Amino acid sequence: MFNQLNQERKKLRKESDELILEAQRILINERFTEKKILDHLKQYNQSFELLNEDDIEASNLFTLNELKTFCIKNRMRFVDSNYFKGEFPYESILKIKDFNKFQKKDLCHFKILCPAELIADASLKSPAALFCRTMYGNYYLIHTWGENLSTKRKITNWPLRDFETFFVSVLLITAIITLTLPNSLLTTDVHVEYFSMYRAACFFHVLILLVGFSVFRMIATNKGLSSSVWDSHKV
Repeated sequence: MFNQLNQERKKLRKESDELILEAQRILINERFTEKKILDHLKQYNQSFELLNEDDIEASNLFTLNELKTFCIKNRMRFVDSNYFKGEFPYESILKIKDFNKFQKKDLCHFKILCPAELIADASLKSPAALFCRTMYGNYYLIHTWGENLSTKRKITNWPLRDFETFFVSVLLITAIITLTLPNSLLTTDVHVEYFSMYRAACFFHVLILLVGFSVFRMIATNKGLSSSVWDSHKV
């Protein structure tokens, strides 16, 4: 899954983003000068639980926006690690111990990126990744496990990305249904043309029916759009 995450980051990140990230680092470091520590004491204390980005692999660093985009496209969740009911791979525990020893910290604030079904059933072999938050608000990829993320998942979940993809999908299905219906099912007039007001009326009736059914199904099955549930632990 790391390669897919990396590809998504390359699509999103620009040179201007690197400058913004560097500016954020400078501002955060400025808060921790001797004169300003008391003003930002809560953040200063928290820094002893967060990963320092110095001397770690930049290729494993991701911004929250990059991870959000990846989750929405692949219908994944990005949640606190305590919501994961299964056991973390032993390799990830060893890596955390190495970071603790190297940075002389007891790291906290871990996140897991995985499908919603893995939160409900940890026995599945779905792809998952463990991240640790850094002092600068980014996330460092510690370890990945499980099966590779399939392209099929991205395609089949495309309609549920956000409101736009949902509505476009309903429009396309409605158009296909309307265009395949014969005139005999639309009207008793044998002389009516293929494209007529009857077919137009049918299109809008089918559209209303499909929208209502789709919304009802999402509510009944508690399945929201990816853009609204990507950081929710509720399955």
